[in-house]
Amino acid sequence: MKNYFCSINADSIIQKLDEAGFRQTHPRRIIANALARMAGLECDFTIEDLWRSARREDPTVGRATTFRTVDTLITLGVLDQVSFANGEDRYHVRIGAEHHHHLTCETCRKIIEIDTCLPAQFLENIIKKYNFSLSGHRLEIFGECAECQKKIQ
Repeated sequence: MKNYFCSINADSIIQKLDEAGFRQTHPRRIIANALARMAGLECDFTIEDLWRSARREDPTVGRATTFRTVDTLITLGVLDQVSFANGEDRYHVRIGAEHHHHLTCETCRKIIEIDTCLPAQFLENIIKKYNFSLSGHRLEIFGECAECQKKIQ
């Protein structure tokens, strides 16, 4: 297992947006700066966390712009979204198209990237059984991390 965080800068986020045909705006630049800071701190975040971080740099950054930008960056593969059973969504910055899955602690919200995947034969059997055209998949495993288990004992 490895931690999912990596080095990223605001320019690489803006470049992804540019490549996808999104114009470079001041609010998107501020949001990209905030994402780069969060990636550097190796933390996952909520959209509210991101919005507050961006507003520290420029108080005019709108909540709706932040939500739309996050949705776009998920689609572009810049951000991963992890949805918890209680309805909370958390995000983290990812780079490249490397396929990965997550172990997610329900206590401290820590997200650990794992590079283990479901066996190809397992996926093929599901696809055949349900006559399904697969475009991708993701696996999120929820539980308690080692640190939280120690705190309980």
